[in-house]
Formats: sequence, C-alpha cells, structure tokens
Amino acid sequence: MSDLDPKQVVASFDSASVLHAAAAAALEGQPFRNLGSSALAGLAVRAAGRLPWSVLRGIYTRIGASEGINPRRLGDVDLAGVAASFAERYPKRRYAAILLGASNGALMHLGAAMQVPWLPDTVLVHERISMDLIPSAFPTTSAHSVATAEYLLNCHGPENHGVR
Repeated sequence: MSDLDPKQVVASFDSASVLHAAAAAALEGQPFRNLGSSALAGLAVRAAGRLPWSVLRGIYTRIGASEGINPRRLGDVDLAGVAASFAERYPKRRYAAILLGASNGALMHLGAAMQVPWLPDTVLVHERISMDLIPSAFPTTSAHSVATAEYLLNCHGPENHGVR
C-alpha cells in the first residue's frame, strides 16, 4: 500500500493513458474531445502546434521535467493500485470479453465497437528530473537512468525481476 495516488503516478500524456480514457468514454457513451482535456487545453495545444519545433520542444521539455514522481518515491509506486485504478475506470457491469495489450488505436476502437474494456499492458510512470540534466549530454542522462534502475531493483529486490 502506498500514499501515492495511482491516478497521479501515471503520465496523463502517455498513449496508454489517453487510449484507455477514450475507451472508457466510449463504454460510457460519452464524447472524447481534445484527448480528454478541456476545450481551453485543446485550444492551447492547437496554438502550440503552430510554434517552431525548437520552441515547442523547450515547452514540452520543461512541462515534462516538472511533472512526475520524486525519484526517491519511485519505489513507493503501487503498480497493483495503478492497475486497479485503470480497471475501475470502466462502467461496473458484466462484459463478454476484455482486451489486453499494447497501446493500439485499432484495438481500442475494436473494444469500443464491441463495448468491451481494453487495458494496456504497460503504462508510463515518469520520474521528475532536474532541469540541469535536460540539456546534458547523453552519458549524463544515461548514468542517471542506470542509477534509477539500480534504486528500483534495490527497493523491490532483484529476485522479483529475474535479474541475476
């Protein structure tokens, strides 16, 4: 059990999160405008799409770096709670089937047409990183990633991950 809200640990901009929200809306008979965001957010995204890529990349980088979980809390993420929160998003009723798998628009559309839930097999749990790592060379961010992986393995034990 963790004090981290499962809905807050998964990236909302990830394809799995967006497709899952679209599938849930379809099963509820609701529209899914602006990728589940407000009309204002939809306008902002369309306006940002007109910016030069160098400016847009900087905006995305700063937003992405500011979101996420403190690296010291990654070991506290309750992935069973995350899975349950995805399953609980669907209307409570019996279903003839359930679709499981990678983020795939065609599979999600099939589920919507069949009125059955789709659950992603992976989700993005993002780590908040310092802005001083962003412009760094690859070796710095690579070393940071290795340190994060070692931390997670130490939190949960390599025997749970098939690592020797």
